[in-house]
Amino acid sequence: MSKYRIEIRAQSGLRSVVQISWLCGLLLSIWSWKVDVITYQLLLQILGSLMIIGFGGFWLVTHRHAQRPLTFLLSESGKLTQMPDSGIQWQVSSDSKLVGPFVYLQAHDRFNHQQRMTNWLAKDQFIETDFRRLCRVICRCQRANNMNPV
Repeated sequence: MSKYRIEIRAQSGLRSVVQISWLCGLLLSIWSWKVDVITYQLLLQILGSLMIIGFGGFWLVTHRHAQRPLTFLLSESGKLTQMPDSGIQWQVSSDSKLVGPFVYLQAHDRFNHQQRMTNWLAKDQFIETDFRRLCRVICRCQRANNMNPV
């Protein structure tokens, strides 16, 4: 069974675009209210907008700082081992999803199944070959689960 070294970069342009779009949607929903439905509506809309902009800006700034990339060893059977060795070996779950340029990675501890790791990852956080390998492994784990239902 071969193992691949997968590197996940911390920063993602796609993820930032989705987050900014989400914030714009929230702002639009606040400003699409009918006029004068609530007393002090304009004040509430301004305060809500400032809170969304403040929280969103804080979130984007604090999560954009450079972090070291995460490095894993990934086997074809879905076994993940973090490098340098953290002591926990993860198994890619069949609940992981492929959604366009995003991967919802869900893994559980191979031994006690108590700990779970869930993460939304964007395609631009990977090297192209690493992204394809991860997608192949997720599809393989999903097929294996469909053949052997619990």
